[in-house]
Amino acid sequence: MSMRDSRSFTGVQCTQNVFAVAGDGSYVLFKKSASELFYFVPNNLDEQKVLKLMFLDQYYIGDSIFDLVFHENQLVILIQSQVDDSIRLALCTVTKDFVIATKVLPGSIKKGLFNKLINDEFGPVFITYSVSFHETDPSKRQVQLVHIVESLRNQRLQLLNIQVPRQTKKAGEVWCDPFISRNRVYFFNQYDYTMMTLLATSGKCEVSKVKLRSANPQYPNLPSLSFVHRHSVVFADHVFVYFSQMLPPPDPRTPGNVQHAWKLHIK
Repeated sequence: MSMRDSRSFTGVQCTQNVFAVAGDGSYVLFKKSASELFYFVPNNLDEQKVLKLMFLDQYYIGDSIFDLVFHENQLVILIQSQVDDSIRLALCTVTKDFVIATKVLPGSIKKGLFNKLINDEFGPVFITYSVSFHETDPSKRQVQLVHIVESLRNQRLQLLNIQVPRQTKKAGEVWCDPFISRNRVYFFNQYDYTMMTLLATSGKCEVSKVKLRSANPQYPNLPSLSFVHRHSVVFADHVFVYFSQMLPPPDPRTPGNVQHAWKLHIK
């Protein structure tokens, strides 16, 4: 069953693919609305149902579901404040009739221009970022990271703020689809084969840019620039990158391979 079929079948009212797979793989939770989740068991469609998010702490009633993730067997829902749109981490338990937020960790993060759940070698990370870093206002050149595993370990939201040095504005630079490997944050450029890396050490941020190249003579062309999205899975010595949504259709005269999956080696 495809994602489109599932959403149509369940009436999920969410314009984004916000979902999380249980630690043991037995079920999937989809965001159905601002306060509801859809419980889906792939092997038994009769068990599917809608679960409402409930808060033990009444202070957070009215906050909405922003995203969700499982770390092992712990469900973590990123909730968005109805007051200031900030994001907090809610530790949740799935019951027969509800998803119950048993604890909301202290601390919050302000939403950025773009916000995304990604993974590094240690687990899920929530990242906020901009698509360019040439603004004079330092607040518009920040990359913020929340390591979910570290937050669970310390029982409070662990925020890392990376202040990116001002970059020269260049046409054709839109930084997107970040991933983290070996403590570096990598961004793809939507319009060429450059990648930007950020390394935060001792309160400073080092910025470098590298060119992608193919190491396989059988596939000399790099992935087509017509792909809009890149989804990365980080391993110890490489990154698996899946490309999707090709818009517009690729020009046959333009270099670029239409293969959807690539193995990216990071040096």
